[in-house]
Formats: sequence, structure tokens, C-alpha cells
Amino acid sequence: MERGRFRWPAETSASTMTVSRRELRWLLDGLSLEQRKAHPSVPDALIIATAKTYNLALVSRDRDMHFVEKELNMIFIKV
Repeated sequence: MERGRFRWPAETSASTMTVSRRELRWLLDGLSLEQRKAHPSVPDALIIATAKTYNLALVSRDRDMHFVEKELNMIFIKV
């Protein structure tokens, strides 16, 4: 990204390509879309359970996570 370009897949027959939010983050981090194991997916439930177990606050940009504060009585910080 610092060089002013993305690592776009070389082999694509489509004139347009749809990327997920995760793939967009890869591009913004300077990673290739072809390295599927770059950032392993972690289920939200595992993150919430770990935070609950160790009495940690959750920090998220996702407004849908606000239920954690009310229903699970956990500290939730929206950024």
C-alpha cells in the first residue's frame, strides 16, 4: 500500500471482482488475496467466551456486539 498499489490476483478472467471485508483488510495490510491462511478466522463466540472467562473488556467497532454488555454483563467498549 505504501508503494501505491495492491497485490491484486494475476489470474482473473472477470472484469470486476467482489472481495469480502476480510479480503479488503488483507489488501490494506499489503497481503495477497491468494494467501488464504494469512489471518485465520476466529469465531465471535470464542472471543466472547475467552473475555468472559478472564474477565476482560471487549473492544469492537461492531454495534451488534452491544448485547454483550447488557445480556452477559461484560464491559463493552465501542470504538
